[in-house]
Amino acid sequence: MLKIETRLTNQWTRGETATFIRTSLVKPRVARSGFARVISTVRCLVVIRKSLNMKRKTIFLVSSLLLAIIISISFVVYAQKKRSCSERDNEVYDGRIEQVKGKVVYLNHPELGKTPANGQYLVFQREDCKKCLVATHADIDGNYKIFVGVGRYKLIVQETRCDYGGTGCDECHNLLAPDQAQYIDVERNRPYVAEFNINLVLRKD
Repeated sequence: MLKIETRLTNQWTRGETATFIRTSLVKPRVARSGFARVISTVRCLVVIRKSLNMKRKTIFLVSSLLLAIIISISFVVYAQKKRSCSERDNEVYDGRIEQVKGKVVYLNHPELGKTPANGQYLVFQREDCKKCLVATHADIDGNYKIFVGVGRYKLIVQETRCDYGGTGCDECHNLLAPDQAQYIDVERNRPYVAEFNINLVLRKD
């Protein structure tokens, strides 16, 4: 706290005048210097905060740019690795696959007589290839359709009854009617869909 003098200045000695100058001018300058340091510190903190915000924005922009570059490179690599079709693979589309369809009928159903064989399981085996099998089920109306490669196919429709109580399975029963054709020839580039109807005879107990 500065001491306030009540005497007139013309009554002061030279030493008192020097003391007054030091206490009136030097002390406020020291105070002003301390306040300036506080202001400078605050300004530095503001600059640092702005710098951090700029760094965050820069990091975000750089990350987005890198992500866009990675996605673009992935698309380019995928396009380069895309498989091209060969002439050998393209041959399967030149009429080598044909459709066969027909209707499956039970001739001797015990309650309904002649009736559509809905849900009946059918197997077609290519004549020159034991592992070349095509299977399907007849729909609710007894209709079926398959797509097979050209060739000769054998129709197989069998029934095997099993007693899981201990007696095991008895021998299988061929469900094809006596006059039912067992083979079908699938020809290439046929102008119409091959129709192959199937008549079955259920096993009598």
